[in-house]
Amino acid sequence: RVRCATLGLWMEPLRGKTSDMSSVGDTTSAARLNGLYAHLLGPRFHELAAPIRALHREGCVVEAHGVFCVRRGTNRLARMLAWLARLPGECECVDLKLTVTPTGLHEEWRREFGAQLLISFQWTQADGLLTERMGPVEQRFRLEVKDGALWYHTSCVALRLGPLRLWLPRWLSPRISACESAEGEAVKVWVEVQLPIVGRLIRYEGTLTRIEARAC
Repeated sequence: RVRCATLGLWMEPLRGKTSDMSSVGDTTSAARLNGLYAHLLGPRFHELAAPIRALHREGCVVEAHGVFCVRRGTNRLARMLAWLARLPGECECVDLKLTVTPTGLHEEWRREFGAQLLISFQWTQADGLLTERMGPVEQRFRLEVKDGALWYHTSCVALRLGPLRLWLPRWLSPRISACESAEGEAVKVWVEVQLPIVGRLIRYEGTLTRIEARAC
């Protein structure tokens, strides 16, 4: 059961070695068999534009290439936090290689912004939310399909402290917004991270023009 804090911090112990990458049995088995996003979205998955469905293809490694623009926050604190988090540096035009690899009960998302690497892991929960972990930060997203595009809305955020999850109150939580939309046979992507008081931490956007799949 997920409880997202609204006024104060809330701590939850992890339950076993795989609890951070899965929920109980049936949920993870279905996700593994049907594909993570197909499982999360159900019939709505087929409402996505074909290039977006190809990006979230089940049972195989997906590689995508494109050119992106990266913008960090404009104030000194935002830039310092982005540097500490080892986020991609600001660049008007950088080659991006995205590799999505299903590994057991989750997917590894490997983003190469030129020589800079950004890796996260995604899996599903019994509550129907997409969970993504990047370093010590764990986020849960509500997915929305609208006009063939896929929108990501932050539901709640936690810090992972060893065997504990420390759920952050909404007024303290970073807000991650993202969208994938079709542009012909390509996929247009934008992602933005906002911090309370600090403002924008990073925003990157661009178009994945080559999407290929290969067997695991």
